[in-house]
Amino acid sequence: MKTTLSLLAASAALFSSAAGAQCPPANLSPSTVTNTNITQPITPVEFSVSGGGSYQYSADTLPAGLSLSSAGILSGTPTDVGTSLSRIVASDANGCVVTRTLPINIGTGACLSLTLGQVQLLDGAAASDFCVTSDAAASEYTVVPVSTAADASTLNVSTLGSNIVPVTGPPTPIAPDSLLAPLAAASVEDLHAERAADLPEFATAEQRTQSLIPPIPRGSVPPAVDQLIDIQVAPGCTGAMDMRKGRVEAISPVSTPAKPRLYMVQEVVEQPAGSGTYVPAVAGGFARQDFEVLRDAFDGLPPGITGSGSGTLGTLAMTGGRDAQIANFGEVTDIDSNGGVIVFFTKAMNELSPPASASFAGGAFDSRDLFAAASCPRSNEGEYVYMMVPDPTGAVNSNVRTISLVWGQTTRLLMHNYTHLVNASRRLYINSAPALEEGWLDEGLAWIAEEILFFNTSVGLNTRANIALADLTTGPNASRRVAAFNTYANPRFGGHRSFYLQNPTTSPLAGVRVGPLRRTPFAVAGVNDHEVRYLQDSVMGVFLRYASDRLGGSEATFFTALTNATTTGVTNLQAALGGADPNLWARDMAVASYTDDAVTGVTPAYTFQSWNYRSVFGGLGGYPLAVAPLSNGVAFTAGYGAGGGPRWLRFGIPAAQATPAILSQRESGSNPMPASSLTAVVRTK
Repeated sequence: MKTTLSLLAASAALFSSAAGAQCPPANLSPSTVTNTNITQPITPVEFSVSGGGSYQYSADTLPAGLSLSSAGILSGTPTDVGTSLSRIVASDANGCVVTRTLPINIGTGACLSLTLGQVQLLDGAAASDFCVTSDAAASEYTVVPVSTAADASTLNVSTLGSNIVPVTGPPTPIAPDSLLAPLAAASVEDLHAERAADLPEFATAEQRTQSLIPPIPRGSVPPAVDQLIDIQVAPGCTGAMDMRKGRVEAISPVSTPAKPRLYMVQEVVEQPAGSGTYVPAVAGGFARQDFEVLRDAFDGLPPGITGSGSGTLGTLAMTGGRDAQIANFGEVTDIDSNGGVIVFFTKAMNELSPPASASFAGGAFDSRDLFAAASCPRSNEGEYVYMMVPDPTGAVNSNVRTISLVWGQTTRLLMHNYTHLVNASRRLYINSAPALEEGWLDEGLAWIAEEILFFNTSVGLNTRANIALADLTTGPNASRRVAAFNTYANPRFGGHRSFYLQNPTTSPLAGVRVGPLRRTPFAVAGVNDHEVRYLQDSVMGVFLRYASDRLGGSEATFFTALTNATTTGVTNLQAALGGADPNLWARDMAVASYTDDAVTGVTPAYTFQSWNYRSVFGGLGGYPLAVAPLSNGVAFTAGYGAGGGPRWLRFGIPAAQATPAILSQRESGSNPMPASSLTAVVRTK
């Protein structure tokens, strides 16, 4: 682009037409154009010729990004800086021509000028075109666009950078050796709880009277060890019954003050038929002693240790799960007046896995059990949680489920599904909510419940302490902390990695990350909607931890507010956040995913207070954040998942570069960024 050293005055001329006729005196105006800034659309300027008449307009040497219409309208968005001497030409049908040469000044006043760690937040309109100036030192930046769409749509965006150079770092994570178990490969097909799709209506008082279970007088006789119970296991409300026989194997002792008891019930079958002798429905599973230990692991208070299980099964850490539920989510209801919750270990859970399948349904809660049988015929009319049974020989669908596998999963999945039970039961019977919680938020709370067990059993580690790898793997409590992480935190880290930090290229995600506020999970053909939600919504668990820490104060108060609301979804979440927009916090969490413990100078909103994820993931193969380097003049096109699905785009600017870097983002290649998008820009070097 030319830069003038002097300004030329306007000129008016008298010309002859092609036929030799005289052109009348005329003047082209305006004589000046208001200075503007790069990437900022100019206010349209209309040129005209004095004396009237009809003219066609053209221009020479306009600044890049500006154009002049044949009707004389100057418009556009400048894409370069400097002063251009632009010649405006007006001509009529007789060949008369009027010209004016005038300077058009394009400055950098609207460009971002960031210090190290500074974050600039842009809405959709501002993020469509923006520029970044350099300073005396070479600098690097990360652009973090997210989609805030509420539906399941994918936002397709092309990002083009000009006047940029490749990045060189930091950070460049290196994975040291550690004792942490390798992350399980999270699968969108992992089976999980079945939420009934055919529940009765209960929004109004009349519907609640018809649909819910009427109060049962206190004094009902609770189940006893060895008692047989008939339990219906087919999902949902309607259809054929699937009755199973359960035997009570272990019961929580009565406590003062009274707390909900666990009734550990195992599916049994009569063998031979009519003999009155009942044996486990799947051979080679848990002994009664094992159910007692599993009960104690949930009920017992940390840092206690249970007794040993049978055979080679060892001890388990006492988690304080029951008390943690009451403190963080509220006490479960007792609509059947039995004093507690029936935990049914049933091969019906094993049967959910197709033959020869690595995926399994370790635990489940079905909200239909909280409705009256008159309105929901398949209901068991009480508080129930369902658990998988060991199957060491693969008797069910040829899927081997070892005793050690189920032993290690049970307490975590019991805590997870117990949270679903508490949330639903309190909404129905305590808080009179007109609807159950939306699945994505319900799952996020269940993931938080699992993490609470990690903190309860990690011997001295607390939230908001920026836990690093060395905190887990060194010191006198290292073995217990590593065991706590591998049991209660590792699965969430796996989902966090697979669906958010990495670039999931396999179907159905196909390169689109799961946003923490995504309402609808990615669908997998032939797999129930709720079964694919479980691990995807581990990202919401990460968000709730981030939000709780950022909010400050009592985290139990925050979680309790979410589980004891009458509203649902984003409305519920926003109220618990004190009115803050969850979409903005989802964007900020995406920024923190890059900056935390890596970029100096960032404000607390762009950090994770409880976890040093870069450090801990270093013991799990390395920090898996997948970034996209931008190349000068080459568009990067990608999809952004709804509910805060991000990407991290990196570029650099050489030291003292006169021309600013220009970033343009377009939806579907040509449209400006929509209102359902947010972008953050952070200087990282």
